[in-house]
Amino acid sequence: MAYRGQRPQAERACGRHAAAEAVSACVGCGAALCDPCQVFDGPEPSCRDCAAARRGRRRRARVIALGAAGAALLFAVVAIRVTHWQYSQAYAARVAELAGAIEQAPCDEALQLELVRALESSHDRDGERAAWRAYTGRCGVGLWRRVTGRLKAPE
Repeated sequence: MAYRGQRPQAERACGRHAAAEAVSACVGCGAALCDPCQVFDGPEPSCRDCAAARRGRRRRARVIALGAAGAALLFAVVAIRVTHWQYSQAYAARVAELAGAIEQAPCDEALQLELVRALESSHDRDGERAAWRAYTGRCGVGLWRRVTGRLKAPE
């Protein structure tokens, strides 16, 4: 309490400004803070140094999270591509076998149907078109329509 013209003594002085009364304490380091020194970087008051350090930690955490998300996306894309390649390779031997059998019996509907299904399963659209061109060249369009009609509505 002030006595006859003396300045009142602050109960606790600010860590940076000795003449200013502290109104709070930093949640990070516990330093006394006057009103201008308080930084609200969240619900609790902080000093400038602790607030800057907290912002730096959050920024690093965002960069790490973004890097992890990018790595996960890259891994997923590579895994999908490898799986697709393995899947198409699984049908390659069957397609080659059927192509050889079709050379022996060029207009066999059952073999052609099986070849088209194998090409479709391996997602080889160019192979499907080439098989269509070769088959229609050998056996005519009418027979191909019958085969593809069976393909759309399996027995």
